[in-house]
Amino acid sequence: MNLPNKNASQLLGKNSEKAQKAAIEILSKPDTEAWGCLIKNEDFIFDFIKNNAAKTLYNCAKSDYTNNLFELIKTHSSQWDECIAQIFSKFKNSDIEAKLLDLLYEGSNEEKAYCAKYFIFNKNEMAKDALFDASKTDYIPLKTNCAQALGSMNDEISYEYYLKQLNSDDEWEKLSAAEFLSSYGNKDAAVEMFRAMSNSAMTDQISGEIASLINICDLFDNENEEIALYSLECFENIINGLAEVWTLSALINFKVYDCTEKLLNPAQNSNNSLKSKYSQILLKLKSQMELFSQNQEYKFDEDKSVICELEDILGLLTSKNHDFWNLQLENLILELQNNNKKRQISAIQLIKDLNYKNAENELMKILEIQNDQIVIYEAILALISLGSAKNINNIDEKLSKITDENLLAVIKNVL
Repeated sequence: MNLPNKNASQLLGKNSEKAQKAAIEILSKPDTEAWGCLIKNEDFIFDFIKNNAAKTLYNCAKSDYTNNLFELIKTHSSQWDECIAQIFSKFKNSDIEAKLLDLLYEGSNEEKAYCAKYFIFNKNEMAKDALFDASKTDYIPLKTNCAQALGSMNDEISYEYYLKQLNSDDEWEKLSAAEFLSSYGNKDAAVEMFRAMSNSAMTDQISGEIASLINICDLFDNENEEIALYSLECFENIINGLAEVWTLSALINFKVYDCTEKLLNPAQNSNNSLKSKYSQILLKLKSQMELFSQNQEYKFDEDKSVICELEDILGLLTSKNHDFWNLQLENLILELQNNNKKRQISAIQLIKDLNYKNAENELMKILEIQNDQIVIYEAILALISLGSAKNINNIDEKLSKITDENLLAVIKNVL
């Protein structure tokens, strides 16, 4: 591979002899320019090439080079920090560990990130306090490595601290707590993370952290309906965030195919109270997958594996016949009758997006019985979009229930 640095290029090249020579020079000098070049260009290097280069560095490392690593760790990379941590581990001794521990207290955030990575593989009770303090940073690679290290040591103090942070009134603190707990790796935190998700303005981002911690589809049929509904809400948030909060690679990372497969059978055969929710999510998912598949703007920068995953999910959905999807639309009407405000709003918004005119009567009923201004607002917008505004009885009376001037202005602008 041609990079603007000879040692960096040769380390990544096919010639193993040259790669080994480059690895020795990078570690023994140390060649900080080559190291910086690798980090600067890491996003353009295939993973298998980086993995081979990391193995070469590890195999060529000698105990005499370990002090030189402290020069390399001044520039951090999440794609190379495990390699450095493993080399430190290969030759670990009390002196190396003492230096890493000191840096964890006194070093830069980039140096601390490497040190925290080391303590993921080398548990040390003396590092817990420093890892906990460092975890409160805004520097995500450091926070992630600290969380993983503390999780590997089952540190209760940090775990309980971040569980409490999920209840913070500060949305950024709440998200930060979810990020820590996701990396910490204790799946028992999922329920509290669900509750934080459900009461947050950053619901999509927190949902992503939950889906990184657990397989949310395992909870779709949980006997506790509250948890089952949380997991479905989490999946819906992930669908909402595709191509906006995350790239389409999230289809793979969050196991969207597995979630889709898990929903298809109960959506057709289940009689439980969540059946209409299954239908609403599947209809939304199908609409999104068709949008992404049919528009190149969503796919042009994606890896081939991501495009294949998208087409596999869409293929799974379109394998169901016309009768199946008609049944989902009928169930979507039932979702409007649910007393859960969030579920109602999601169903109304989807009806608007799908231009599903058969929902008009049910939307009219909602306007007659609802007093919640957000539900009324969404229902009126949906009816306007369906071309049914003229059929709304006593629309001024309905609008009088909306006290938010901004919401009123939106409706009056489109009426």
